[in-house]
Amino acid sequence: MKKFSAWLGALVLCLLMVIGAAAAETVVYVNDGGTGDGSSESAPLGSLVEAIDKVANGGKIVITDTYTANDVFYEPTHKGDIVITGGTLDLAGNPRNRYYLGGPGATTFENMTLKDGAGVGFAIIAQFNKVVMGEGLTTPADKAYVVGGYQTPFDEDIKLDLDSEVIVKSGTFRVVCGSSRGASSTIFTGTSHITVEGGNINMLLGGSCNGSAMGNAEITVNGGSISQIMMAGDATRRINGDATLTVNGGIIGQLRVNNIMGHATVNYNGGNIAQAEKSIEDKITEFVTDGTATLNVAANLNSALLALAFDTVNYVGGGAVATTEATSETTTAAETEQSEATAAAESSDVSAAVTEPEATTEPEATTEKQEETAKAAEKTEKTDATSATAPAATDKAPASEGGLGVGTIIGIVVAVLVVIAVVVVIVVKKKK
Repeated sequence: MKKFSAWLGALVLCLLMVIGAAAAETVVYVNDGGTGDGSSESAPLGSLVEAIDKVANGGKIVITDTYTANDVFYEPTHKGDIVITGGTLDLAGNPRNRYYLGGPGATTFENMTLKDGAGVGFAIIAQFNKVVMGEGLTTPADKAYVVGGYQTPFDEDIKLDLDSEVIVKSGTFRVVCGSSRGASSTIFTGTSHITVEGGNINMLLGGSCNGSAMGNAEITVNGGSISQIMMAGDATRRINGDATLTVNGGIIGQLRVNNIMGHATVNYNGGNIAQAEKSIEDKITEFVTDGTATLNVAANLNSALLALAFDTVNYVGGGAVATTEATSETTTAAETEQSEATAAAESSDVSAAVTEPEATTEPEATTEKQEETAKAAEKTEKTDATSATAPAATDKAPASEGGLGVGTIIGIVVAVLVVIAVVVVIVVKKKK
């Protein structure tokens, strides 16, 4: 019996070792001038594209000191979720300074510095892949953009029904938008999902920035500071369906329930909203299907002034309804704290507040020749970057990277347990 117990213990230990090896995270190191294989901090790769290829099934990329992208950067496709961390990622493309996600796995930036090496501002373009601006980020004071959708000029074969997912936990950003960016009349039909846990955002747009329209928007604010939220988008950009904003924490200087063609819902559970207004631009009233807005607010929050911007107000959660006087005091305090940032967000030229000098200087009504020239340049830019470093998109991730899949691990576990059961039965029968 003792021999059997020892054998069984050894078998279980082997099983745990297999599971541990399968679950171990793939870590690759990269740095400017690196000539190693990326296996350690002392032997970093010199290419971020190669590093992403090595963690295509999921893993972490550590910048040992500084990695510089001197041109528009295109991630190769990666099935698994990847994390980029450590050191400084210097985005130095000029005149266009952009980082495009490859997906379909998520990309997280955390505990690192994102540097605007070109001094022209930069944009993280998610292309409807999940992007997480995680904890511990240092970003420029302005001119940093996070775009959930695409950047113009759009490819002819883009999908219009995709959902976006943007999560912000730290950093300072000029604009965060759930849909796409750039002068365009393209109509997207998916839903943008934005969650703010922390950080500082000058302007948050549920829909598009400088062009296009989006299907629906779902925004959740749990923390951080936002000077202005525009639930649809800037100017005449619109949400053709419904939009929902849930505020559980954080500070919002100004809430604009703007250009929602369907129904707008604001769930005000906590945090502070200094002021609110509701509007629909005259040029797009023909597309309105509902156009009304509902405020669901915890009864103990100061909301009397906010309520004036809504068609329907529901006080929930019990407790006494806050008075107008108390609301005014809270609003004044919040406005004082947010005054400098809110002043920029409330400028009369909204387009100027969300325009990146290097990328959106073209007029709204771009001529056909200009559009063709811009598109050709962008395609050349993308082709050069891709042909030099990025592999063709494929459904098959490198077989040698990322460890075993969940299905494989489960199969191993089941097989080993079956073997253990058979052995136990045999031993018991022999003893009898």
